[in-house]
Amino acid sequence: MQVDKDRNTGLDIVRSIAILCVVLLHLVIPYGIILKKDFSWIPIPDGVDIFFVLSGYLIGGILVRTFQEKQVTQKEIFRFWTMRWFRTLPAYYFFTFVVFVLNGFKMPLKNLLFLQNVWKFYPNPYLETWSLCVEEWFYLILPLAIYFFTKLFSHNAMRAILYAAIGMLFFSLLTRMYFYMVYNHTVQDFMMVRSLVVTRLDAIAIGVFGAWIKYNRTEMWHQRKSLNFYTGLSLFVGMTVLSALVMYRNKANVDLFHWNFGFILYSVSIILMFPKIEEVRIKNKYIYGFVTNTSKISYSMYLIHNTILFHTLLLIFMYFKQSNLLLFTVIYLLLLFSLSNISYRFLEKRWLNYRAAFVRKYFD
Repeated sequence: MQVDKDRNTGLDIVRSIAILCVVLLHLVIPYGIILKKDFSWIPIPDGVDIFFVLSGYLIGGILVRTFQEKQVTQKEIFRFWTMRWFRTLPAYYFFTFVVFVLNGFKMPLKNLLFLQNVWKFYPNPYLETWSLCVEEWFYLILPLAIYFFTKLFSHNAMRAILYAAIGMLFFSLLTRMYFYMVYNHTVQDFMMVRSLVVTRLDAIAIGVFGAWIKYNRTEMWHQRKSLNFYTGLSLFVGMTVLSALVMYRNKANVDLFHWNFGFILYSVSIILMFPKIEEVRIKNKYIYGFVTNTSKISYSMYLIHNTILFHTLLLIFMYFKQSNLLLFTVIYLLLLFSLSNISYRFLEKRWLNYRAAFVRKYFD
């Protein structure tokens, strides 16, 4: 078995679980509608939250390592933005164009500027990209916050990163509290609020905080890894089950705890597992290959899986009056993995190569 030394198997497992949970959720919901069954009781982990924490952890690690060696300068900030945008924007705009065509050549300008769900949730034909919008604003805001705090703390970058993460956490918490006071606490209101940029930066900030501890309090990060893992896993499973029960039993209102603090506890449970997860290795070459490949193509899977593939395939099945859900699922998954691999190979990887050349020319 050939192991890619540039990849962490444990984090690949996390990323694979996250995207598979997202795909599963977006299958279960419409299947429930088709079968006229209520599947909201099924405790499916929130793949988006897993992605948020993982993203904050990885990006936080990059920023901590960078600013341990270099000053927080405008050049380094632009370098960071260039690295992120070359990674995310080409595929996003390509598949946004696909949705534009499928949607009758209509696409709100807000989608092109990542304004579809900053403070208010606007009509969005590419609905699942609300979470990418959160990520993109995080990429923009975090380095600026770090730059601001370095001016306050005599260019102490590590303190600036810590305060930036804490600031983002409390900003989102206070924003959710504000919405709790002005909205009616219905499930519909809650689902809207959970999809806003201003209310979800705290999950990513907790990932950044985890990276900060790993590189600045290394002994603390590695202490009691097994205990932290099982504590985090217990919280994660408990919160997943409890959230499903709350949504299933209480159709009218969402309680104060879940509205304001559930996201934080869920994110903390995820980051607690990371020190142990990073040590995980997979010996079986087939499982290793599946996990690594799924992790690599996860961004393309995210962009393709719902609005583009699921709804298109559903229309085809309806046109031919086919109602076999098992057949639909098999074809859907085969197409999803095939198209995502093609997208990764011919779109994502090419732009990553362009990125490497661009960064070498203008920043190194």
